Amino acid sequence: MPELSERLISLRKAEKMPQKEVADAIGIALRSLRYYESGERKPTSDIVISLANFFQVSADYLLGISSIPRNSDVMLPESEQNILQHFRDITDEGQDYVRLQMTMAVNMYKKKRKRHPAVVDKEISQETGVV
Repeated sequence: MPELSERLISLRKAEKMPQKEVADAIGIALRSLRYYESGERKPTSDIVISLANFFQVSADYLLGISSIPRNSDVMLPESEQNILQHFRDITDEGQDYVRLQMTMAVNMYKKKRKRHPAVVDKEISQETGVV
């Protein structure tokens, strides 16, 4: 599992930023950032959050807990987050079934929309109340 120090160095270098610029941006001493990058000291949770926000990655990624830099759920609208949460709450078999049903529904929608776009748009607006 990668260390926080490795992730910090990697993220900073990817942005081509000197240590001083990062330290100034998050409001810490340059020496502190150097300690974090060398692994001599561990940052407080507040500093981990500041660093994660600065580099636009999750704290889990920064800490080496996750290999995914950004939590994509954060960028999803609330309605999509709710759907995803419902999906995650069901069994693996249930998820497989939902994937199959969704694939079939999307394919049917695309075919119908291709042939009769105005009809499909009208049906959707009537069912959802969105005009």
